[in-house]
Amino acid sequence: MSLDVAASRARGSLILGASGLLGRHLARALLDAQPEAAAPLRLQLRPSSDAAPLLALLEGIDSARYAIERYELDDAEALRAQFEGAPTVFLLAAAKRGRPEDMARATLGATTCVLDALAACSAPPRLLHVSSLAVYATAQCAPGSVVDEAAPIEPEPWKRDAYTHLKCAQEALVVHRARRDQLSVCIARPGILVGPDALGLPGRLALPLPAGFWLAPGLDLPLPMVHLRHAAQALAFIERAARFEGECFNLVDTPMLRGCEFVALLREAKRAPRLLPIRPVLMSRLGGLLQRLGRLRRGPLASFPTPYQARSAFTAFDYRSALPALGFSTSETLREALQRDLELQP
Repeated sequence: MSLDVAASRARGSLILGASGLLGRHLARALLDAQPEAAAPLRLQLRPSSDAAPLLALLEGIDSARYAIERYELDDAEALRAQFEGAPTVFLLAAAKRGRPEDMARATLGATTCVLDALAACSAPPRLLHVSSLAVYATAQCAPGSVVDEAAPIEPEPWKRDAYTHLKCAQEALVVHRARRDQLSVCIARPGILVGPDALGLPGRLALPLPAGFWLAPGLDLPLPMVHLRHAAQALAFIERAARFEGECFNLVDTPMLRGCEFVALLREAKRAPRLLPIRPVLMSRLGGLLQRLGRLRRGPLASFPTPYQARSAFTAFDYRSALPALGFSTSETLREALQRDLELQP
């Protein structure tokens, strides 16, 4: 579809990154919730993105109710023309492959262009930025601490990993520009996304080893997971119910599943890999030893969690969300949703 054709259509809300794992589920949730007479939902994809998974999820929905648009997020003036008249822009686009420095450049560069374009609009659309639970300063929290929207943000994200560093920088940029340019912004922080296309072992549960084994320090931990359908429904709810005055919302399913409970579901479906359990405290000590040896050799000995990373990810926390108090709920629990995905009997 050409940009001229897309621009001539009625202006509906716009999802940036609609071909991604969460983006395509969000498209379905928004279309399921909105009246058929509403303006077509606009779905932005990069020129090289595969639209097949998105179209498969939208099967059964009249194609006149949405418009697929292909363009990069690297030209603020062109984006301004795309954004004019849209009620809400959902920012889900991010670079997820390549070297950390390339991912940061692409993601932060695109986010800067998006913010520049919004600020230049005659009536800037609201921005719903999708961040991550990873931005919280959990390395400084005691075991069992409540991690809600009031928890502090990670002050040293470079000590964690490239993803945390990137999401913290992106969120800080969005908050700064929203204040400076008086943009209407809301931030959503999803937990670990699981669902029909995401049923592998998350990094907070296990780490891959050679020969098909996984080192599993997270078996006894409650995991801050959110099902893809539930996260998408939550974002659609936020668009309808939030004030867009800079508020933040965690996206996490409760009750949380422990790592061993998630693995038990995978085993029942014969989809669990071979696990080598390890206590988080032992892994932290081993990571500290490797870190010290690496400093002596002036180079890393192995890709292994440092004590700081172990504290932030492999400690039991009580993750909470303000969304239920706002009126959001799902019709199924996380366990029930996963049982359906894995074709298990409830």
